[in-house]
Amino acid sequence: MFKVVRKDAHGRLLSCATENPKLVVEYRPSLWTEARIGGLLVFMDYSAAEIFAGAVSIGTTESFEIWLREVSDQVRLPEFSLTRTDRTDAVELLWRSKDVRAIKHLIRPARLEFWPEGTVAYRRVKLIERAEKQ
Repeated sequence: MFKVVRKDAHGRLLSCATENPKLVVEYRPSLWTEARIGGLLVFMDYSAAEIFAGAVSIGTTESFEIWLREVSDQVRLPEFSLTRTDRTDAVELLWRSKDVRAIKHLIRPARLEFWPEGTVAYRRVKLIERAEKQ
């Protein structure tokens, strides 16, 4: 399994699926990182991770890396991914709710999308080593 991370100007490895400071986590190789809400996204294979990294890097100068990792405590993905929102409460409800209609009032300015193919989530992730292109 593989994890995509964003490398910032200071060399920190960060979440790449959100810019929300309440949700962004920093990854340190060989140390466990825990999700603040829901789960941390990982990919079943290298090609799925590579496609995701390419999609999130469009329009940015930041670099993205793919890492091999260990995982702990699998988490059920919500039915949809919530993108383009700063509303932490909407993200929390999405991970807790089995029915997207229950949070519809919170997601109007945001967008629901399908999860990228090969996406799974775990409560805890540990980066092991940077993955080589496969």
